[in-house]
Amino acid sequence: ALYGTNDVGLLRDYKEKFAAAKNWALFTLAGAFGLVFPDKYAAMATELTLNTNSQFYKGGICFAEGLANFGKAPADDRKEDLLAKLDTRDEAVVHGAILGLGLRLALSNDQHVIDRLEQHLYGESATKGEAAGFALGLLKATNFDTGKVEELINASRNNQHDRIARSMMSALGLMALGNKAKADGYFDKLIVEQDHVLRIGAAQMLSMAYFGTGDNNVIGKLLRVAATDLSDDVRRAAVLGLGFVMIRKRTKALTIFNMLSTSYNAFVRHAVALNLGIIGAHSFDKKIIKTLKKLLEDKTDHVRQAAAVALGLVLQQGNESLEASFMEVRKLLIEKFEKKAESEVAKIGYQFGLGLMAAGGGNCIVNLYSEAGTLKIQSAIGVYLFSQFWYWYPLANFIGLSFEPTYLVGVTRDLKIPLNFTITSKAPKKIFDYYKTPEEAEEKKTEKGPVVLSSTRRAQARHAVKADNRDMVIEEVKDVKEAEQAPEINEADAKKAQVLRNASRVLKRQLNYIDLKGKSQRYEVALPERKIGIVFLTDKRQGEPETYLDELPSETYLIPPLEFVFDEKANK
Repeated sequence: ALYGTNDVGLLRDYKEKFAAAKNWALFTLAGAFGLVFPDKYAAMATELTLNTNSQFYKGGICFAEGLANFGKAPADDRKEDLLAKLDTRDEAVVHGAILGLGLRLALSNDQHVIDRLEQHLYGESATKGEAAGFALGLLKATNFDTGKVEELINASRNNQHDRIARSMMSALGLMALGNKAKADGYFDKLIVEQDHVLRIGAAQMLSMAYFGTGDNNVIGKLLRVAATDLSDDVRRAAVLGLGFVMIRKRTKALTIFNMLSTSYNAFVRHAVALNLGIIGAHSFDKKIIKTLKKLLEDKTDHVRQAAAVALGLVLQQGNESLEASFMEVRKLLIEKFEKKAESEVAKIGYQFGLGLMAAGGGNCIVNLYSEAGTLKIQSAIGVYLFSQFWYWYPLANFIGLSFEPTYLVGVTRDLKIPLNFTITSKAPKKIFDYYKTPEEAEEKKTEKGPVVLSSTRRAQARHAVKADNRDMVIEEVKDVKEAEQAPEINEADAKKAQVLRNASRVLKRQLNYIDLKGKSQRYEVALPERKIGIVFLTDKRQGEPETYLDELPSETYLIPPLEFVFDEKANK
């Protein structure tokens, strides 16, 4: 929920619980700080009084560094420092350092680092070897090295540690990403292997190679595996693979997954639930929500877990106006989490679901494709490894790699953000607003009054005048005293139009209501059809005074809202 926010306030409220974290829970928590505080994760972890002497904390911080810097090669001295950590005795430190190296050097195919990783991949420690498998996959993602594939297959076949063998198969899936022809032949060979781990690898290779293609032949192959294989783990991998292949064919996928959701096999139902969440992320699809609500009442713990996670994905950036069942689902997840009789496995899912609903403080969604329809490799990797938290919970943090904020920012030719460029949303604010908790909604109902400055309140207090904080709300005014007027709109839309400051949150479902034109606009958008992300502006009145976003105070509470009016009477 706090992805990328750098907001330590909420975390401080749970300071004691965080301080009590131990072992791999501490590792996972420290790793998550790389998503919450991408620039200062180590400092924040220290401030929250985590056990900084623990090997799990130290390893988690290395993991956090990788999550915060995916694909950004470290400086030589930092790289050597991480490599040096591979020789320590503490397994958690090595595990974190390996994952950190894999994330920072993702897609680089760095042979020197690969050689170091293989020392642990083919070693005796399951903890170190598992991390090495994932990291190797990250380094060689999209690079289908036939010799390395054969090497991993042979090592997996003779490996006594299932954890290492499975991570090797995960690496095969990452290497196969985008390599259709090469993956086809290996699928046919591996799917008939007696070792079920190799059959998992076959399903993962095929599904990642055909990620998002909707290929009917591949769908048929994976359906046969899902229906006939004797291993529950293989069937689960095949169903998950179906979701990856059909990720852009939601209607077709929903037809198939609705049938599979009634399967007697709980592993299949788990995969179905997780798939529906990934395919329907931020869609508010009523059919998907209906199916997931049924699975949320499943008798099997891990099916309820996956259904909760999926509901969180489907309802990202939602509110009660966008989806009538939003608050109902949120309330249901909270109630289930608070039940003492509920299992810990399911409760983890309820927590994930609630967090995913408000990803990035309600500003982010899981997004796998660019506006041009191109697959985002980082997002695909993040979702793929996240789906394997089934085996290793720290992998849940990989979902952060697929998060993307939804915003609209207008920039000038010198990449400055002018405040005199405004955005008009021709829809009531409540439709696309952040969701309100019951407590916040109650506060909203209070009577409105004029703005009273804090200095005025202190002066009033000194004169024994009681100030009621509930009256400190922004006064509604019709004449907005801005340097530029809002764009002109027709009378019907004028009643529900909302003016947004430059650099504002804009949802994908909001795009049809966004208007960037208007006779009063000083700036003209270079590509008018683009209404999300970064848009380039042409200044029609160059030379006139302008205020830019980076010139505003760094403290957000000092920045007046767009419709701010100073009331002299109230502040005498």
